[in-house]
Amino acid sequence: MTEPNSHEGNVSQRGLDNLKPNPLFKNAMRLMANPYHEVDNPTGIVNIGVAENTLMHADLVERFNKCFNITSFALTYGAGFGGSPQLKEALATMYNERFHPIAPIKKEHILLMSGASAIIDALAYNTCEEGDGVLVGQPLYGGFFFDLQNRSRTKLLPVPLHGADPFGTAAVAQYEAAILDARKQGIKVRVLLLCNPHNPLGQCYTREALKGYMKLCQQYDLHLISDEIYALSVFPTKENPNMTPFTSVLSIDPKGLISPCRMHAVHGMSKDFGANGLRAGALITQHNETLLKSCTMISMFPGISSAADLLWRSVLEDKEYLNSFIEANKERLAASYEKCAKFLRQTGIPYKPSNAGHFVWVDLRRFMPTANNSLEAERKLTDKLLNTGVYMATGESFYTEEYGWYRVTFSVDEKTMMLGLKRLAQALSGEEHGDHDETIPNSLGVQKGEVSLATKN
Repeated sequence: MTEPNSHEGNVSQRGLDNLKPNPLFKNAMRLMANPYHEVDNPTGIVNIGVAENTLMHADLVERFNKCFNITSFALTYGAGFGGSPQLKEALATMYNERFHPIAPIKKEHILLMSGASAIIDALAYNTCEEGDGVLVGQPLYGGFFFDLQNRSRTKLLPVPLHGADPFGTAAVAQYEAAILDARKQGIKVRVLLLCNPHNPLGQCYTREALKGYMKLCQQYDLHLISDEIYALSVFPTKENPNMTPFTSVLSIDPKGLISPCRMHAVHGMSKDFGANGLRAGALITQHNETLLKSCTMISMFPGISSAADLLWRSVLEDKEYLNSFIEANKERLAASYEKCAKFLRQTGIPYKPSNAGHFVWVDLRRFMPTANNSLEAERKLTDKLLNTGVYMATGESFYTEEYGWYRVTFSVDEKTMMLGLKRLAQALSGEEHGDHDETIPNSLGVQKGEVSLATKN
Protein backbone atom coordinates (compact mmCIF):
# COMPACT_ATOMS: atom_id res chain seq x y z
CA MET A 1 0.00 0.00 0.00
CA THR A 2 1.44 3.36 -1.03
CA GLU A 3 1.90 5.83 1.79
CA PRO A 4 0.42 9.27 1.18
CA ASN A 5 2.82 12.13 0.61
CA SER A 6 3.44 13.43 4.12
CA HIS A 7 3.99 16.96 2.85
CA GLU A 8 0.60 17.18 1.17
CA GLY A 9 -1.22 15.13 3.82
CA ASN A 10 -3.07 13.19 1.13
CA VAL A 11 -5.26 16.26 0.59
CA SER A 12 -6.93 17.04 -2.73
CA GLN A 13 -5.46 19.70 -4.96
CA ARG A 14 -8.45 21.95 -4.41
CA GLY A 15 -7.95 21.52 -0.66
CA LEU A 16 -4.31 22.51 -1.03
CA ASP A 17 -5.32 25.50 -3.14
CA ASN A 18 -7.33 26.78 -0.17
CA LEU A 19 -4.12 26.97 1.86
CA LYS A 20 -2.77 29.81 -0.25
CA PRO A 21 -2.20 32.81 2.05
CA ASN A 22 -4.74 35.60 1.94
CA PRO A 23 -3.54 39.09 2.94
CA LEU A 24 -6.81 39.86 4.74
CA PHE A 25 -6.01 37.32 7.47
CA LYS A 26 -2.22 37.27 7.45
CA ASN A 27 -1.81 40.25 9.78
CA ALA A 28 -5.02 39.45 11.64
CA MET A 29 -3.38 36.24 12.85
CA ARG A 30 -0.65 38.34 14.47
CA LEU A 31 -3.34 40.44 16.14
CA MET A 32 -5.14 37.37 17.45
CA ALA A 33 -1.90 36.01 18.90
CA ASN A 34 -1.31 39.20 20.91
CA PRO A 35 -4.57 41.12 21.45
CA TYR A 36 -4.63 44.25 23.61
CA HIS A 37 -6.37 44.10 26.99
CA GLU A 38 -6.35 47.05 29.34
CA VAL A 39 -5.43 44.88 32.35
CA ASP A 40 -4.24 41.49 31.13
CA ASN A 41 -2.18 42.61 28.10
CA PRO A 42 -1.74 46.41 27.90
CA THR A 43 1.21 46.00 25.51
CA GLY A 44 -0.86 43.94 23.10
CA ILE A 45 -2.07 45.03 19.68
CA VAL A 46 -5.11 47.34 19.59
CA ASN A 47 -7.66 46.26 17.01
CA ILE A 48 -9.02 49.07 14.85
CA GLY A 49 -8.99 47.00 11.69
CA VAL A 50 -11.71 44.34 11.91
CA ALA A 51 -15.19 45.38 10.75
CA GLU A 52 -17.11 44.57 13.92
CA ASN A 53 -19.60 46.95 15.48
CA THR A 54 -19.35 46.77 19.27
CA LEU A 55 -21.21 50.04 19.88
CA MET A 56 -24.53 48.24 20.37
CA HIS A 57 -23.23 45.12 22.12
CA ALA A 58 -24.45 46.00 25.60
CA ASP A 59 -27.96 46.64 24.26
CA LEU A 60 -27.97 43.40 22.29
CA VAL A 61 -26.68 41.28 25.13
CA GLU A 62 -29.41 42.60 27.42
CA ARG A 63 -32.04 42.06 24.74
CA PHE A 64 -30.93 38.55 23.84
CA ASN A 65 -30.65 37.39 27.45
CA LYS A 66 -34.13 38.68 28.07
CA CYS A 67 -35.82 37.33 24.94
CA PHE A 68 -34.09 34.03 24.19
CA ASN A 69 -36.76 31.47 25.01
CA ILE A 70 -35.90 28.18 23.35
CA THR A 71 -38.39 25.34 22.82
CA SER A 72 -37.96 21.71 21.85
CA PHE A 73 -38.99 22.62 18.28
CA ALA A 74 -35.81 24.68 17.97
CA LEU A 75 -33.80 21.52 18.66
CA THR A 76 -35.21 19.81 15.55
CA TYR A 77 -34.69 20.50 11.86
CA GLY A 78 -37.81 22.63 12.12
CA ALA A 79 -38.92 24.14 8.83
CA GLY A 80 -35.66 23.17 7.10
CA PHE A 81 -32.25 24.72 6.67
CA GLY A 82 -33.27 27.88 4.85
CA GLY A 83 -34.64 29.73 7.86
CA SER A 84 -37.99 29.79 9.63
CA PRO A 85 -41.09 31.24 7.95
CA GLN A 86 -41.39 33.62 10.91
CA LEU A 87 -37.92 35.11 10.36
CA LYS A 88 -38.48 35.39 6.62
CA GLU A 89 -41.77 37.21 7.24
CA ALA A 90 -40.14 39.57 9.72
CA LEU A 91 -37.31 40.31 7.30
CA ALA A 92 -39.71 40.88 4.40
CA THR A 93 -41.58 43.42 6.51
CA MET A 94 -38.37 45.26 7.40
CA TYR A 95 -37.01 45.22 3.84
CA ASN A 96 -40.30 46.55 2.46
CA GLU A 97 -40.20 49.42 4.95
CA ARG A 98 -36.51 50.31 4.74
CA PHE A 99 -35.20 49.13 1.33
CA HIS A 100 -38.22 50.56 -0.57
CA PRO A 101 -38.41 47.77 -3.18
CA ILE A 102 -40.16 48.51 -6.45
CA ALA A 103 -42.20 45.33 -5.90
CA PRO A 104 -43.12 44.04 -2.43
CA ILE A 105 -40.72 41.48 -1.01
CA LYS A 106 -42.42 38.29 0.19
CA LYS A 107 -41.05 35.67 2.53
CA GLU A 108 -40.92 33.30 -0.46
CA HIS A 109 -38.24 35.57 -1.98
CA ILE A 110 -35.85 35.10 0.96
CA LEU A 111 -33.37 32.36 1.81
CA LEU A 112 -31.42 32.31 5.10
CA MET A 113 -27.95 30.85 5.63
CA SER A 114 -25.13 31.15 8.16
CA GLY A 115 -23.90 34.57 7.09
CA ALA A 116 -23.59 36.74 3.99
CA SER A 117 -20.41 34.91 2.98
CA ALA A 118 -22.39 31.66 2.78
CA ILE A 119 -24.99 33.42 0.61
CA ILE A 120 -22.36 34.79 -1.81
CA ASP A 121 -20.68 31.38 -1.95
CA ALA A 122 -24.03 29.77 -2.83
CA LEU A 123 -24.73 32.41 -5.47
CA ALA A 124 -21.32 31.91 -7.05
CA TYR A 125 -21.82 28.14 -7.07
CA ASN A 126 -25.23 28.41 -8.72
CA THR A 127 -24.60 31.21 -11.23
CA CYS A 128 -21.11 30.26 -12.41
CA GLU A 129 -19.22 27.30 -13.75
CA GLU A 130 -15.72 26.61 -12.46
CA GLY A 131 -13.31 29.17 -13.93
CA ASP A 132 -15.99 31.76 -14.74
CA GLY A 133 -15.25 35.36 -13.77
CA VAL A 134 -16.83 37.64 -11.15
CA LEU A 135 -16.15 41.37 -11.48
CA VAL A 136 -15.53 43.42 -8.32
CA GLY A 137 -14.30 47.02 -8.40
CA GLN A 138 -11.10 48.04 -6.61
CA PRO A 139 -10.59 48.47 -3.74
CA LEU A 140 -12.67 45.47 -2.73
CA TYR A 141 -13.55 43.53 0.41
CA GLY A 142 -10.83 40.88 0.69
CA GLY A 143 -13.24 38.28 2.06
CA PHE A 144 -14.81 38.03 -1.39
CA PHE A 145 -11.72 36.04 -2.36
CA PHE A 146 -12.86 33.23 -0.06
CA ASP A 147 -16.55 33.62 -0.84
CA LEU A 148 -16.04 33.31 -4.59
CA GLN A 149 -13.04 31.02 -5.04
CA ASN A 150 -12.55 28.57 -2.19
CA ARG A 151 -15.43 26.25 -3.07
CA SER A 152 -16.99 27.46 -6.30
CA ARG A 153 -13.63 27.91 -8.06
CA THR A 154 -14.75 31.06 -9.82
CA LYS A 155 -12.20 33.74 -10.67
CA LEU A 156 -12.40 36.99 -8.76
CA LEU A 157 -11.53 39.69 -11.29
CA PRO A 158 -10.58 42.99 -9.59
CA VAL A 159 -11.60 45.95 -11.75
CA PRO A 160 -9.18 48.92 -11.70
CA LEU A 161 -11.04 52.22 -11.93
CA HIS A 162 -8.06 54.38 -12.98
CA GLY A 163 -9.21 57.42 -11.03
CA ALA A 164 -12.91 57.26 -11.94
CA ASP A 165 -15.36 58.01 -9.14
CA PRO A 166 -16.20 54.53 -7.79
CA PHE A 167 -19.79 55.56 -7.08
CA GLY A 168 -20.55 57.52 -10.24
CA THR A 169 -21.49 56.55 -13.78
CA ALA A 170 -17.97 57.02 -15.19
CA ALA A 171 -16.77 53.83 -13.48
CA VAL A 172 -19.23 51.68 -15.46
CA ALA A 173 -16.97 51.93 -18.52
CA GLN A 174 -14.10 50.41 -16.54
CA TYR A 175 -16.22 47.33 -15.82
CA GLU A 176 -17.05 46.98 -19.50
CA ALA A 177 -13.35 47.17 -20.31
CA ALA A 178 -12.72 44.42 -17.75
CA ILE A 179 -15.36 42.20 -19.39
CA LEU A 180 -13.72 42.61 -22.79
CA ASP A 181 -10.26 42.03 -21.35
CA ALA A 182 -11.45 38.84 -19.63
CA ARG A 183 -12.84 37.58 -22.94
CA LYS A 184 -9.42 38.02 -24.55
CA GLN A 185 -8.03 35.80 -21.78
CA GLY A 186 -10.68 33.16 -22.39
CA ILE A 187 -12.58 33.91 -19.18
CA LYS A 188 -16.36 34.03 -19.30
CA VAL A 189 -17.66 36.70 -16.92
CA ARG A 190 -20.94 35.67 -15.31
CA VAL A 191 -21.40 38.02 -12.36
CA LEU A 192 -20.90 41.66 -11.41
CA LEU A 193 -20.69 41.98 -7.62
CA LEU A 194 -21.24 45.34 -5.91
CA CYS A 195 -20.78 46.14 -2.25
CA ASN A 196 -23.31 48.87 -1.45
CA PRO A 197 -22.67 50.58 0.94
CA HIS A 198 -19.05 50.01 0.08
CA ASN A 199 -16.43 48.18 2.09
CA PRO A 200 -13.81 49.64 2.58
CA LEU A 201 -14.73 53.10 1.20
CA GLY A 202 -17.74 53.70 3.46
CA GLN A 203 -19.91 55.37 0.81
CA CYS A 204 -22.98 54.52 -1.28
CA TYR A 205 -23.52 54.17 -5.01
CA THR A 206 -25.64 56.76 -6.78
CA ARG A 207 -28.94 55.64 -8.26
CA GLU A 208 -27.71 56.53 -11.75
CA ALA A 209 -24.56 54.42 -11.32
CA LEU A 210 -26.66 51.43 -10.22
CA LYS A 211 -28.78 51.85 -13.33
CA GLY A 212 -25.60 51.86 -15.39
CA TYR A 213 -24.51 48.55 -13.88
CA MET A 214 -27.96 47.08 -14.47
CA LYS A 215 -27.74 47.99 -18.16
CA LEU A 216 -24.23 46.58 -18.40
CA CYS A 217 -25.29 43.27 -16.88
CA GLN A 218 -28.17 42.99 -19.32
CA GLN A 219 -25.91 43.80 -22.28
CA TYR A 220 -23.30 41.18 -21.38
CA ASP A 221 -25.57 38.48 -19.91
CA LEU A 222 -24.41 38.86 -16.29
CA HIS A 223 -26.03 38.44 -12.90
CA LEU A 224 -25.93 41.52 -10.68
CA ILE A 225 -25.33 40.74 -7.00
CA SER A 226 -25.62 43.65 -4.59
CA ASP A 227 -24.11 43.00 -1.16
CA GLU A 228 -26.13 45.39 1.01
CA ILE A 229 -24.97 44.19 4.40
CA TYR A 230 -24.31 47.77 5.64
CA ALA A 231 -27.63 49.13 4.32
CA LEU A 232 -28.94 50.22 7.73
CA SER A 233 -25.60 51.65 8.89
CA VAL A 234 -25.75 54.89 6.87
CA PHE A 235 -25.51 58.07 8.90
CA PRO A 236 -25.26 61.87 8.47
CA THR A 237 -21.95 63.63 9.07
CA LYS A 238 -21.15 67.25 9.88
CA GLU A 239 -18.28 67.52 7.41
CA ASN A 240 -20.39 66.38 4.45
CA PRO A 241 -24.15 66.43 5.14
CA ASN A 242 -25.01 65.91 1.44
CA MET A 243 -23.30 62.56 0.86
CA THR A 244 -25.11 59.99 -1.29
CA PRO A 245 -27.83 58.08 0.60
CA PHE A 246 -28.25 54.32 0.32
CA THR A 247 -30.22 53.00 -2.65
CA SER A 248 -31.03 49.30 -2.84
CA VAL A 249 -31.00 47.73 -6.29
CA LEU A 250 -34.39 46.33 -5.33
CA SER A 251 -35.79 49.87 -5.26
CA ILE A 252 -35.00 50.55 -8.92
CA ASP A 253 -37.54 49.65 -11.60
CA PRO A 254 -35.71 47.16 -13.84
CA LYS A 255 -37.94 47.85 -16.85
CA GLY A 256 -35.76 48.82 -19.79
CA LEU A 257 -32.59 48.21 -17.76
CA ILE A 258 -32.24 44.55 -16.86
CA SER A 259 -34.18 41.33 -16.72
CA PRO A 260 -35.23 41.14 -13.04
CA CYS A 261 -34.20 37.46 -12.88
CA ARG A 262 -30.57 38.71 -12.95
CA MET A 263 -30.88 40.87 -9.80
CA HIS A 264 -30.08 39.58 -6.32
CA ALA A 265 -29.48 41.35 -3.00
CA VAL A 266 -27.61 40.12 0.07
CA HIS A 267 -28.10 41.26 3.66
CA GLY A 268 -27.28 39.87 7.09
CA MET A 269 -27.12 40.20 10.85
CA SER A 270 -23.37 40.73 11.24
CA LYS A 271 -23.02 44.43 10.46
CA ASP A 272 -26.31 46.30 10.80
CA PHE A 273 -27.17 44.24 13.87
CA GLY A 274 -23.68 44.04 15.39
CA ALA A 275 -23.63 40.25 15.64
CA ASN A 276 -20.80 38.87 13.47
CA GLY A 277 -20.59 35.72 15.57
CA LEU A 278 -24.22 34.64 15.25
CA ARG A 279 -23.84 33.95 11.51
CA ALA A 280 -27.10 34.88 9.82
CA GLY A 281 -27.34 36.04 6.21
CA ALA A 282 -30.21 36.62 3.78
CA LEU A 283 -30.55 36.25 0.02
CA ILE A 284 -33.35 38.27 -1.56
CA THR A 285 -34.19 37.37 -5.14
CA GLN A 286 -37.72 38.10 -6.36
CA HIS A 287 -37.79 36.86 -9.95
CA ASN A 288 -35.59 33.78 -10.18
CA GLU A 289 -37.29 30.80 -8.58
CA THR A 290 -34.86 28.34 -10.14
CA LEU A 291 -31.84 30.06 -8.62
CA LEU A 292 -33.56 30.32 -5.24
CA LYS A 293 -34.38 26.60 -5.30
CA SER A 294 -30.85 25.63 -6.36
CA CYS A 295 -29.38 27.69 -3.51
CA THR A 296 -31.91 26.14 -1.12
CA MET A 297 -30.72 22.66 -2.10
CA ILE A 298 -27.26 23.37 -0.69
CA SER A 299 -28.48 25.34 2.34
CA MET A 300 -28.16 22.27 4.56
CA PHE A 301 -24.38 22.83 4.56
CA PRO A 302 -24.36 26.46 5.75
CA GLY A 303 -27.84 26.48 7.28
CA ILE A 304 -28.75 29.16 9.78
CA SER A 305 -29.01 27.77 13.31
CA SER A 306 -32.33 27.89 15.12
CA ALA A 307 -30.63 29.92 17.87
CA ALA A 308 -29.53 32.66 15.46
CA ASP A 309 -32.95 32.53 13.82
CA LEU A 310 -34.70 33.10 17.16
CA LEU A 311 -32.36 35.88 18.25
CA TRP A 312 -32.72 37.85 15.01
CA ARG A 313 -36.48 37.48 15.19
CA SER A 314 -36.47 38.83 18.75
CA VAL A 315 -35.20 42.14 17.34
CA LEU A 316 -37.21 42.25 14.11
CA GLU A 317 -40.62 41.30 15.50
CA ASP A 318 -40.62 44.06 18.12
CA LYS A 319 -41.19 47.05 15.85
CA GLU A 320 -40.63 49.65 18.56
CA TYR A 321 -37.35 48.07 19.65
CA LEU A 322 -36.20 47.56 16.04
CA ASN A 323 -36.76 51.20 15.11
CA SER A 324 -35.04 52.50 18.24
CA PHE A 325 -32.13 50.10 17.73
CA ILE A 326 -31.50 51.18 14.14
CA GLU A 327 -31.64 54.88 15.00
CA ALA A 328 -29.41 54.47 18.08
CA ASN A 329 -26.90 52.52 16.01
CA LYS A 330 -26.77 55.29 13.39
CA GLU A 331 -26.30 57.95 16.07
CA ARG A 332 -23.46 56.06 17.74
CA LEU A 333 -21.76 55.33 14.43
CA ALA A 334 -21.98 59.01 13.47
CA ALA A 335 -20.59 60.18 16.82
CA SER A 336 -17.72 57.69 16.71
CA TYR A 337 -16.92 58.58 13.11
CA GLU A 338 -16.80 62.30 13.97
CA LYS A 339 -14.27 61.64 16.76
CA CYS A 340 -12.15 59.49 14.45
CA ALA A 341 -12.26 62.00 11.59
CA LYS A 342 -11.38 64.88 13.95
CA PHE A 343 -8.30 63.02 15.16
CA LEU A 344 -7.21 62.27 11.59
CA ARG A 345 -7.60 65.93 10.61
CA GLN A 346 -5.63 67.10 13.65
CA THR A 347 -2.79 64.71 12.86
CA GLY A 348 -2.67 65.60 9.18
CA ILE A 349 -3.60 62.08 8.05
CA PRO A 350 -5.60 62.23 4.79
CA TYR A 351 -8.77 60.14 4.54
CA LYS A 352 -11.83 59.62 2.37
CA PRO A 353 -14.98 60.96 4.08
CA SER A 354 -17.34 58.17 5.09
CA ASN A 355 -21.04 58.07 5.89
CA ALA A 356 -21.73 54.35 5.90
CA GLY A 357 -20.42 51.18 7.45
CA HIS A 358 -17.93 50.86 10.29
CA PHE A 359 -14.74 52.29 8.84
CA VAL A 360 -12.86 55.07 7.12
CA TRP A 361 -10.28 54.73 4.33
CA VAL A 362 -7.04 56.49 5.28
CA ASP A 363 -4.13 57.46 3.07
CA LEU A 364 -0.72 56.63 4.55
CA ARG A 365 1.21 56.64 1.28
CA ARG A 366 3.48 59.51 2.27
CA PHE A 367 4.42 57.71 5.46
CA MET A 368 5.73 54.60 3.75
CA PRO A 369 9.48 54.03 4.19
CA THR A 370 10.21 54.37 0.48
CA ALA A 371 8.75 56.62 -2.17
CA ASN A 372 8.03 53.92 -4.76
CA ASN A 373 4.53 53.09 -3.48
CA SER A 374 5.33 49.37 -3.61
CA LEU A 375 3.81 46.38 -1.87
CA GLU A 376 7.10 45.90 -0.03
CA ALA A 377 6.91 49.47 1.30
CA GLU A 378 3.35 48.95 2.52
CA ARG A 379 4.33 45.73 4.27
CA LYS A 380 7.19 47.51 6.03
CA LEU A 381 4.82 50.22 7.23
CA THR A 382 2.32 47.58 8.37
CA ASP A 383 5.07 45.87 10.33
CA LYS A 384 5.90 49.16 11.98
CA LEU A 385 2.25 49.72 12.94
CA LEU A 386 1.99 46.26 14.44
CA ASN A 387 5.25 46.73 16.34
CA THR A 388 3.81 49.95 17.76
CA GLY A 389 0.74 48.05 18.89
CA VAL A 390 -2.02 48.86 16.41
CA TYR A 391 -3.73 46.74 13.78
CA MET A 392 -5.49 48.21 10.74
CA ALA A 393 -6.56 46.37 7.59
CA THR A 394 -4.10 46.98 4.77
CA GLY A 395 -4.52 48.16 1.21
CA GLU A 396 -3.08 44.83 0.09
CA SER A 397 -6.01 43.12 1.83
CA PHE A 398 -8.43 45.10 -0.34
CA TYR A 399 -6.63 44.70 -3.67
CA THR A 400 -6.19 48.46 -3.84
CA GLU A 401 -4.80 50.06 -6.99
CA GLU A 402 -2.25 52.02 -4.94
CA TYR A 403 -0.49 50.66 -1.89
CA GLY A 404 -0.43 52.69 1.31
CA TRP A 405 -4.18 52.90 1.97
CA TYR A 406 -5.59 51.39 5.19
CA ARG A 407 -9.03 50.76 6.64
CA VAL A 408 -9.60 52.14 10.15
CA THR A 409 -12.60 50.79 12.07
CA PHE A 410 -14.37 53.35 14.28
CA SER A 411 -17.27 51.16 15.43
CA VAL A 412 -15.50 50.28 18.68
CA ASP A 413 -15.64 51.89 22.12
CA GLU A 414 -14.08 55.34 22.28
CA LYS A 415 -11.27 54.37 24.64
CA THR A 416 -10.09 51.56 22.38
CA MET A 417 -10.40 53.66 19.23
CA MET A 418 -8.47 56.62 20.66
CA LEU A 419 -5.69 54.39 21.96
CA GLY A 420 -5.41 52.76 18.55
CA LEU A 421 -5.32 56.14 16.81
CA LYS A 422 -2.66 57.44 19.21
CA ARG A 423 -0.53 54.41 18.52
CA LEU A 424 -1.02 55.04 14.81
CA ALA A 425 0.20 58.62 15.28
CA GLN A 426 3.14 57.40 17.33
CA ALA A 427 4.19 54.95 14.60
CA LEU A 428 3.90 57.58 11.87
CA SER A 429 5.91 60.11 13.89
CA GLY A 430 8.81 57.67 14.01
CA GLU A 431 8.70 57.27 17.78
CA GLU A 432 8.97 53.50 17.53
CA HIS A 433 12.65 54.08 16.83
CA GLY A 434 13.05 57.26 18.84
CA ASP A 435 13.03 59.74 15.93
CA HIS A 436 10.31 62.28 15.23
CA ASP A 437 8.59 63.11 11.95
CA GLU A 438 7.48 66.76 11.80
CA THR A 439 4.54 65.81 9.55
CA ILE A 440 2.77 64.66 12.74
CA PRO A 441 1.84 67.72 14.87
CA ASN A 442 3.09 67.88 18.45
CA SER A 443 -0.38 69.04 19.48
CA LEU A 444 -1.50 65.41 19.57
CA GLY A 445 -0.31 65.08 23.10
CA VAL A 446 1.29 61.73 22.33
CA GLN A 447 4.60 61.83 24.11
CA LYS A 448 7.39 59.41 23.52
CA GLY A 449 6.98 56.39 25.80
CA GLU A 450 3.38 57.24 26.68
CA VAL A 451 1.98 54.38 24.61
CA SER A 452 3.39 50.96 25.43
CA LEU A 453 4.90 49.12 22.48
CA ALA A 454 3.55 45.71 21.55
CA THR A 455 6.01 42.87 21.77
CA LYS A 456 7.04 41.43 18.44
CA ASN A 457 5.78 37.99 17.54
